[in-house]
Amino acid sequence: MQRVYIIKPPWKQRYNKTMSLTKSELRQRLKQARLEMLEEEHRLASQAIAERLKNMTDWSKVTSLHYFEPLRQQLEPDINGFITYLEDMYPAMQLSTSRLINDKWEVIGVH
Repeated sequence: MQRVYIIKPPWKQRYNKTMSLTKSELRQRLKQARLEMLEEEHRLASQAIAERLKNMTDWSKVTSLHYFEPLRQQLEPDINGFITYLEDMYPAMQLSTSRLINDKWEVIGVH
């Protein structure tokens, strides 16, 4: 099933332009928008975010990066494509993430 949008799709809308929402209210609205996305919408939004991240800075100057893995049950953006891009293009970059291991959060090296 494909949706046709009369307005911008959820991943292209700007939220809280006037700063009228509290941080908590904004988080709730964004979470709700994510949870209402179709699988294809989530995939396209994740790809768009990964592309924006690639062009965000001169990654060749970054020596280490800690990132958070998406919570899939919350439909957070899948940035695995971006992380793979960094691994391929900048092999000297030290990548790390936090993982829950035996009920304890630990920072681990990724590659």
